[in-house]
Amino acid sequence: DVSMNGVGLLLSRRLEVGSLLTLTISTSPDAANKFTKTLLFRVAHVTTVPGGFLIGGTFNEALTYQEFTALVMWRRRVALNLHPGGCPRSAARCSSCP
Repeated sequence: DVSMNGVGLLLSRRLEVGSLLTLTISTSPDAANKFTKTLLFRVAHVTTVPGGFLIGGTFNEALTYQEFTALVMWRRRVALNLHPGGCPRSAARCSSCP
C-alpha cells in the first residue's frame, strides 16, 4: 500500500509508533521510468495481523507524481532498508541495527 505521502508495510517484527526508519523505494528494473529514492519514514500506527504487523507511516518528503505513478503503473519492487533512528548505513555497518 503506497501513496505519495506514505506507505503501509506488512512486517514480521513489531515497530514502535514514532520510530524513524530509512526506507528505500525502487521501481522494477524493467519499468519505463526507473528510479530509486531513499526517504525517512515515521511509523504512525502498528496493527497486529495474522503473520506479522501492519505498519503505516509517512515519508519525510512526498513522492512526486512521476515517482508515484512509476510505482503504481508498473510492476514494482520495493527494497526496504529498515534502520532505527533513520540510519543511512547498511545493516552490516550499522552498530545500532540488529
